Parts: sequence; structure tokens; C-alpha cells
Amino acid sequence: MKGLMIIGNNIEDGEALLTRDLLLRAGLKLDLVSIYKSNRKIKTAYGLNIQADYAVNEVELFEYDFLIIPGGKWVFELLEKPRTQIVSKLALTYYNNDKLVAAICAAPRFLGHEHLLKDKDFTCFPSCEEGIDGKYHQDKKVVIEDNIITAKGLGAVFEFSYEIIRYLLGREAAEKVLKDTHYR
Repeated sequence: MKGLMIIGNNIEDGEALLTRDLLLRAGLKLDLVSIYKSNRKIKTAYGLNIQADYAVNEVELFEYDFLIIPGGKWVFELLEKPRTQIVSKLALTYYNNDKLVAAICAAPRFLGHEHLLKDKDFTCFPSCEEGIDGKYHQDKKVVIEDNIITAKGLGAVFEFSYEIIRYLLGREAAEKVLKDTHYR
């Protein structure tokens, strides 16, 4: 099973990289794909320079089994630009094809942009729920509804990753990752 994590400049470092780490430990494959055409270089919100596996034009975006969207400042920057359409279209297509869509921190705003959370339970970073027409749960770190997983932010990365792994591979695989990383 292979997933796509869509990334851009100013992604939240921990949300992207720790989620990636935990999913790889579970045996899942995950490609980091830059939203920029012909540019794989990304500078995270806290200045880490990373290189995506692919640029957006180098890969077939809809051939993956699941989609992960990390949060960070990039969400707000993209919501003001046409590139939002790339992320929103990905989320919509994956959702409509019954593939897992997982978004953390501010990233549920992309799902809200396409009304994927309408009348659905969700969580996100506090204040990012504005304009999303779903049922916001500020007291929950992670919320799962249908094929959508949303999480509050960096402090919920282990729970977020656990639920992704559990959804895709089962509870035993998810528990093993938490045990192997001494989380539990």
C-alpha cells in the first residue's frame, strides 16, 4: 500500500516528517510530493530544507492508495493562491474514490474548501475551523468519519499516525508501531 503526502514550503516540520516516519515503520510506502512543478526542494516552517521524492508534474497523483496533508503556514498561503486547487482536487478525488484522506492541523481547511466535511465530525488546530461547514470537536485530538481522518496539530501526531495505520493495516500494526517507538 502506497500513499501520497502533498507538501509545500512552510509545512509544519513535525507533522510531515514524524507522520512519515511512523507510517514507514509500519511498512507503508509514502511518497513526498512537492506541489511545485519541476521543483522538489521544500523549506519547512522552521527552516529545514528537504527534498520531496517527486515534483507534482513528475508523478501520477491519483494512482496512490491514500492521501496525507500536513498542516502549517503553507495552508494559509495556498488558500490565497491557485495552487489550492491542486490540494483540494486531490482531497476531493481521493474522498470520492473511497480512499483515505488524512489532514492535520490547518490542513482540514483544504477539505472544508471542497465541502468534504459538511455535516461531518472533524477536528483541527483551534481557530482553523472557521468557514468549515462540519461539526468541529475542539476537545478531540483525532476524529475519524468515513474515509477522512482529521487531527488537531503537532501534539496529536502519534494519535494521527496511529489512526492512519489502524485504518490501513489494522489495530495490531498500529499498536506495534507505538510499542516499538516506546510511545506506550
